Amino acid sequence: MHGIPSNIVPFELRPITNLEEDRQKALENSNRAHNDNKIRVDKNRNKPEFKVGDLVYFENGNKLNRGKLDEVRIGPFPLIRRLCDTVFLVKCGPHPRDSRLYHVSKMLPYYNPVLQDSL
Repeated sequence: MHGIPSNIVPFELRPITNLEEDRQKALENSNRAHNDNKIRVDKNRNKPEFKVGDLVYFENGNKLNRGKLDEVRIGPFPLIRRLCDTVFLVKCGPHPRDSRLYHVSKMLPYYNPVLQDSL
């Protein structure tokens, strides 16, 4: 692994290798496996696009910290500001201080069946 030959195999039977070529080949194999796994995982992932002003639901804490009959998601709440591609400021209550930061992975878009059926 570190380029130090072991003393177990006799010198005459050791294969002739180049450490730099072996490392380059290992890096190529690792990158190829990473890209294959990324394609496989991202194939089934949907990435919702949120805009400021959209209504969203978000997770109501961890499953272990909720009561038996508590809702899994709460909302809908409006998005106030976009801080980066994946983090939004969400208005969670009537007071201006009632806003929290949420990651996109914890949010679901609001679906109003009345408005969607009329389109």
